[in-house]
Amino acid sequence: MENFLDTLKARHVDAQQRLVEATERFKILQAEHTAVSAKFQNANAWYQYLTAEVASWQKTIESETRRMEAQAKQAQQQATQATPAAPATITQTPAAAQPRPEATPEATHESNASAGDINKTELIRELLQQNSNGMTPAEVWRAVKEQIPRRSYVYSVLGRLKDRDQVSVNRRGKYFFRIPKMEEMKPKENSMSVQ
Repeated sequence: MENFLDTLKARHVDAQQRLVEATERFKILQAEHTAVSAKFQNANAWYQYLTAEVASWQKTIESETRRMEAQAKQAQQQATQATPAAPATITQTPAAAQPRPEATPEATHESNASAGDINKTELIRELLQQNSNGMTPAEVWRAVKEQIPRRSYVYSVLGRLKDRDQVSVNRRGKYFFRIPKMEEMKPKENSMSVQ
């Protein structure tokens, strides 16, 4: 039995010695782990900083791109607005030097309307054709105020279109493009004017 007890004591001493060696090794590895964790934290902080910096530069580039596109679009709009204005600067000859049209109502109307007026009238006519729900004069003017700066001119054109029965007005003051009936589209024999 003493042999057995001595064997147990020897194994106990051996286990204690291995425990001391394992404890020392654990302490060394734990110190290395702490150092590596600190390095990892530093690397992670640097990564987060660089990620934020790249994102901020990306947003700066996007913002600058939008600003440049807006400037280019504005310049293009100014160029297109300036282009139609150029033909309007044509000087007209004095009224005495212009030939007099025949005294028909249509000729009188055409002599009062310049080439720009005809285009503006067509613009308003097409706008009313596109809006089947009808438009008030204010809505028409808002839609064409860049082409027709004077609001009174819009009312004048709407009045002419109404007089020609090309538009109709409801009780709420909305103007509608009038679609001609089949009978109106047929040419009338008596309505032809002799020139």
